[in-house]
Amino acid sequence: MELFDIVDENGIPTGKTVERNVAHKDGIRHRSEHVWIARHTPTGTEVLMQKRAMIKDSFPGRFDTSSAGHIRAGENPLESAVRELKEELNLTCQVEGYLTSIDDVREDVVLHVHAYRCKVICGEMKLRVHHEVCKVRLDEI
Repeated sequence: MELFDIVDENGIPTGKTVERNVAHKDGIRHRSEHVWIARHTPTGTEVLMQKRAMIKDSFPGRFDTSSAGHIRAGENPLESAVRELKEELNLTCQVEGYLTSIDDVREDVVLHVHAYRCKVICGEMKLRVHHEVCKVRLDEI
């Protein structure tokens, strides 16, 4: 059973938790993090994107950020970002800075999303959850 903190409109945990399936079914506000892996090249900035596995319960088969995941109950966004990068891509990363937080209202979920800039410090990229990645120029997104 995966538990999430229920958060207020500012992304602050309320002290209550909710199971993943209930949060998604009922549209209960909870948190996720999204990490973009980018590199600068002579032709522009490239961003690594993952194609979500077809077995995922939300947006199967669609391209997503380099790494993303729900923030578990009691976990902070930075811990979650580092954990998800290791779980999904086998990369150990150092968070370099906070970028922004937004409310992401989708078909059946409401997420308060935190974005961070990270630096890969070790590990060879290996897909562990999803089955495909691609590099996209930032000006094409």
